[in-house]
Amino acid sequence: MDKKHRLDEPWRLCHGFLGDENWPKPLRVADCNDEARPGYNTCKAHEYQEEPDVLKAKVKMLAELVRRAKRCTAYTGAGISTASGIDDYASKAKDSKALQRPKVKNMKAARPTLAHRVLVGMYRHDFLHHWINQNHDGLPQKAGFPQHAINEIHGAWFDPSNPVVKMSGSLRKDLAEWLQEEQKETDLCLAMGTSLCGMSADCVVDTCADKAIDIRLDEREDVRKTVLGAVIVSLQRTQMDNAASLRFFATTDEVMRMLAEELAVDYDKTGDRVFRFPRPIGSVHWGKKCHVTGIMPITGKCYEATVGSEQVYSCSDAYGK
Repeated sequence: MDKKHRLDEPWRLCHGFLGDENWPKPLRVADCNDEARPGYNTCKAHEYQEEPDVLKAKVKMLAELVRRAKRCTAYTGAGISTASGIDDYASKAKDSKALQRPKVKNMKAARPTLAHRVLVGMYRHDFLHHWINQNHDGLPQKAGFPQHAINEIHGAWFDPSNPVVKMSGSLRKDLAEWLQEEQKETDLCLAMGTSLCGMSADCVVDTCADKAIDIRLDEREDVRKTVLGAVIVSLQRTQMDNAASLRFFATTDEVMRMLAEELAVDYDKTGDRVFRFPRPIGSVHWGKKCHVTGIMPITGKCYEATVGSEQVYSCSDAYGK
């Protein structure tokens, strides 16, 4: 194919620092000159796809990184859920490869994608240790991922205590602190289906990538192996491509299916098993925040009090009742 139909960037931006400069560059498979995320630090909404042999080679390298990782964190955006029928913000091309699937009428009724189910399998096999999800859709939990290991940093549809954060809003304090802890501990970050356009939570990808770049300059081999860096998977370019250890231009489902085979990970291949969320026990007091625990909204019992001239609220957990 003519050179103009391939991604016209240096090989490291096409494949990552661990890639091979002799690999062919990704092919452009959908054209769109619009910005993927207008108003943010973004790229054009063109879409690209790997040559099959290159994709296979990259997946083998990714599997080796996952095996070596001591703290592997998944960082996912809307692109991991598009195959479930939920639209994303960034796919704008008329012939977008990401949107060639049925669209769900009720987003809350969407079912987990293959990528969600493989990540659950990786967690059960101790290949994945934490998941930071930018989405609100609850698909990781529907696939069976445990709530205690996922940080729904931007809010959740199915969790009354974690309302969706507006673009102009602030992150919940405890979740932001949890994010910062993972930012320090993560040695391999799998950034999948996210535009990486400058959201606060992108720091977990940026930090892991920067640490890996810094230690690559170290002459000691044992030090160079301590941080593995960031792996980016998306059809579109991102502003962090130049810092990736490995860069995949492919759908998340395609990469995760191949990775599961390479790691011999057992996962739900049919998608027939869907876990349900428990309903909140008691009433939900929307807009009221517990001044002791910081939980908002309050579920169950809500106690009102006046402190000075301010009306405050406390949940039953604050009283141990």
